[in-house]
Amino acid sequence: MFFVWGPHSSVSDLGVVADLCPQCAAVTPCRVFGKVEGAHIFFIPVASGITELAAVCGHCQKRFRCDINRYKTILPEFEAFSLSVEELLDRTNPTLKAKIEWSTKCEELGSDPRFTETLRSVEELRSGSLKTRLSKDLRAWNQLDEGQRLNLIGEASELTRAIKFATSISPQVPENAGCAIGILICLAIWGVAFFVPVSWDNGSLMGVALAGPLIGAVVYQFDVSRRVRLWTAETLVPEGRKAGINFRHFVALLDDLPPPNSRSTEVLKPLQEHAQIIREELSTLDVGVDRHASEALR
Repeated sequence: MFFVWGPHSSVSDLGVVADLCPQCAAVTPCRVFGKVEGAHIFFIPVASGITELAAVCGHCQKRFRCDINRYKTILPEFEAFSLSVEELLDRTNPTLKAKIEWSTKCEELGSDPRFTETLRSVEELRSGSLKTRLSKDLRAWNQLDEGQRLNLIGEASELTRAIKFATSISPQVPENAGCAIGILICLAIWGVAFFVPVSWDNGSLMGVALAGPLIGAVVYQFDVSRRVRLWTAETLVPEGRKAGINFRHFVALLDDLPPPNSRSTEVLKPLQEHAQIIREELSTLDVGVDRHASEALR
């Protein structure tokens, strides 16, 4: 039977990149192949796209899965094989090149206990601007003077202590009990409007209907803020002082956390949700924090 239209699939040779083979652990030129799927009309491919990507190691000839987003570009064969492996790596896979250089530097500086301890501290931090900046400073370890190294060591140590403290204290943040109070007030306002023997017009009824949730929300926010501020003063600060926490670094850590996700099960979620209230309360207490504390660390 002759089909005018139908599915179409093929394997396309996309070119060459430099990559790390998971089989032989060699960084070599690798040929990249893509599985192309789409449709054809009269056997002419139309609306096709790459659905799978694989690379073949130029050293051991083993095939492994790869991600096109890892590569800056994919070079044609004639151009790729005119380059050295280092040049090909720089052109096609600069991220891998940076990882290899960083790994080499870590090996070279492995005999320096201050470097290895600071590296361990930085690796314990969550991904964010603080970790990125400290990692950048670590890469320039050999170019830092003694004062700069001491500052880097101290900051990394303080932030690591802060993240451990935040992880332990976060589950103690007060729960949003104010939600129940807000709902009760909203129902009370609606109940008064329902039971009071007054003739309500449509506009008045609409106003009462909107006022209930609005006043309930205001009360809810007020109660949450009050309870979190009280917890910050009576629990967070005393526990932090006992643990030797530098609250300037703690605030910087709060500011570096991503926005809270309602579906997240992250242990730091309670701190994420109330970070602004906690930050504001800390700035009013005698803990060495002001409103610009986190910016001073950047």
